[in-house]
Amino acid sequence: MFGLAVLLVSQGVMGQGTKAKSPRVGVIWLGGVPPAPLPPKSGAARFRDSLRELGWVEGKNVSIESRFAETGQNVSRQIEQLIEMKVDVLVAMSTNTAQAAKNMSTSVPVIFVIAGDPLEFGLVESLRRPGGNLTGIYSRVADTAGKRLALLHEAAPLSARIAVLGSLLRGSEFKNMQAAAESLRVQLIPLEVRTLDNFAGAFEAAKRADATALSVLTNPLMSVNLRSVADLSLANRMPAIASFPAFAEAGGLMAYAASPVETMRRTAAYVDRILKGANPADIPVEQPSKFELLINLKTAKTLGIPQSLLQRADEVIQ
Repeated sequence: MFGLAVLLVSQGVMGQGTKAKSPRVGVIWLGGVPPAPLPPKSGAARFRDSLRELGWVEGKNVSIESRFAETGQNVSRQIEQLIEMKVDVLVAMSTNTAQAAKNMSTSVPVIFVIAGDPLEFGLVESLRRPGGNLTGIYSRVADTAGKRLALLHEAAPLSARIAVLGSLLRGSEFKNMQAAAESLRVQLIPLEVRTLDNFAGAFEAAKRADATALSVLTNPLMSVNLRSVADLSLANRMPAIASFPAFAEAGGLMAYAASPVETMRRTAAYVDRILKGANPADIPVEQPSKFELLINLKTAKTLGIPQSLLQRADEVIQ
């Protein structure tokens, strides 16, 4: 009996000493730190919930190390910190973050969720076989630029001039918007901005050019200043659309984008595969098939948006 007790204690001590460490998932989000507890519609909350659906429970069998980058200036330092913590997988929520991660490590698996073409930015060798330590989701915002412009024109059918706000006015997203503008017979007014300080002046320029609606380009500067853009567009009574779901949640009129719920589910699925031993080099890059129209009801009422467009929304934000 005594010998059995010693054996059980010995096994217990050995089990404690050899207990496997929970894997660590590092995530770098764009934007400021969200309030606690996490809003249920925030990307961070949806990602956590999606991992839980796959059996990964934060604080129980997985650790989620989240970082929130308000600008691109501190991204490299945050990636460095996560690499030093020996995260098992790094999730990059922007093209800039993915590029920085690629430059800083060839061994840490990186899952990206980006707007731009990963081939164009040199992140992967091919969509079917990425070939390195990066793979993920390419949300095809350039492909939907024309659709967003058409929705905006429907919201403001009398707008002959539509302003385009962003810091990348030479990319494929803007070019696709130009092609759509020709078919819609509207003129685009490009407003290039580099810092938040330029925003108010850009809206003044839009007014001087008689622009009466606004399309927001997809880039990091816009994504971390969505509320400012939403506030300025409403103050100037300009219906506005963006590819960020959070834009409509921040008070902007509309967002047309890949389903945020499905995007986080697919991101979690990538993480699940990596944590179970899959090689990112062999996991194809995915492109979303489900896109949603989100409309902010309060803003729509203020701007007098057609009821027919509200009825077509996948989600009306109260």
